[in-house]
Amino acid sequence: MIKSRQTGSQTFSTPDWRGDNKDTIDFAGIGIRKAAIKDKLDVGADYTFTRSRSEVGVKRGVIEPGFPDLSTTRHSLKLYATYRIKDDWSLRAGYWYEHYDSENWMLDGVTAGTIPNVLTFGQQPPQDRVHVVAVSARYKF
Repeated sequence: MIKSRQTGSQTFSTPDWRGDNKDTIDFAGIGIRKAAIKDKLDVGADYTFTRSRSEVGVKRGVIEPGFPDLSTTRHSLKLYATYRIKDDWSLRAGYWYEHYDSENWMLDGVTAGTIPNVLTFGQQPPQDRVHVVAVSARYKF
């Protein structure tokens, strides 16, 4: 957990407001690698999960308006196999899947013309699903 505090002044004198941030990040992962065929074929898998949450509060006098929480979630799965043709040559194949999701009140539902007199880019919080397939040959010398 990461906590931070910021103070400032609207009148360029003594501080008259305070901002408090609290970021919580959770991470878990597991991986396995196994020799499927001794000295010829290795297979493996890795999985990671990450979740973060940011809480932002502002205090001005006795009024404590807060902002909605920000959050992200990421799942990542990698599968791979390495086949040794000779001592110096091997082939490798892999598959990688990643799912990323975020919630951000500063971007949710804001389009290019949502806020009067402000030109925004209409960017929405990232929500991605990615599939990657890779094949490679490796030579050691």
